[in-house]
Order: sequence, then C-alpha cells, then structure tokens
Amino acid sequence: MQKAKRYNLKKFLGELTSLVGPANVVYKRNSITAIVPIRKECGEPRYKLKIKIDSYGYCDVYIIEPKIKKFNGENPPHVYPSTSKWNEANQEYDELKLCLYLPGNNEYSRYDKLIESVISWSIKWTEFYELWLLTGEWFGGGEHPSTKEDTKERDNA
Repeated sequence: MQKAKRYNLKKFLGELTSLVGPANVVYKRNSITAIVPIRKECGEPRYKLKIKIDSYGYCDVYIIEPKIKKFNGENPPHVYPSTSKWNEANQEYDELKLCLYLPGNNEYSRYDKLIESVISWSIKWTEFYELWLLTGEWFGGGEHPSTKEDTKERDNA
C-alpha cells in the first residue's frame, strides 16, 4: 500500500484555531496538536480531547479528561489500548486513543471538516461510553479492526 502524499496542515490549523483559540493549538512543521473541549455543561467541558494531526492529514483522537475507566476489567469498545497511557495505580487511562472509524473504509478523509467528522464522532463515543458504564452494553455499533489491522493502521498513518 502506497503512503499518502503530504498534506497542507493550514486547513486544520485554521479550523482548530477558530474552534478552540490559538492557545490550545500547537503547530509544528509536520504536525498539529490541539486540546478540544466537548459536551460543555454550565460553561465547563465534560470531556477534553487531544487531537493530533500528522503531515499526511491523518488524525489520532485521545480522551484526556476525565480519565476513562474500565468496566468489570474490560476496556471500552472502540479504543486502541496499546497506543494509550494506562495508569495502573489509579486504574484509569491518562490518555485513551479512540477508534472512531474503520481504517481503509473511506469513512474519514483528510479533506473532511473535523467538526463534522472526528469531533462529532468523539461526542457520540462519549455518549455511548456513559451508557456502557451504566449497562455494560455498547449501543454505538461499529467495527473495530483486529490486532493485525490495528498495527497496519498505525504503520500507514
């Protein structure tokens, strides 16, 4: 599989800066990292995302607040625990990478607006996560790549 061509990150930089302000966006030559608050209640976000975009326009989305916990020893569905930061002492993730789309399935394109794709999908993921904590059942549907595909997705990003 051929690697994608480099992408002009200025589109993402403009979109993220207008959403969260310049103080929450770090632009480096080959990447952008932004802290994005979602699901605000009384002016305070219930969740904070860290969105990392590489020079090819691929996004990794992490939940950084609140700390995500397991349910009966199980990880939440649709996450990449192997590329996340588990805090053994507190039994929670300091940072948990979300699986928001099936790689190679044309659900996400680097030409999509983030607010209409990965940010919107992250909001939905948090809603399904809260229901999962209450019921133990995931109502979000979707497919998650196998370990082999998970590795391939990381290698191709």
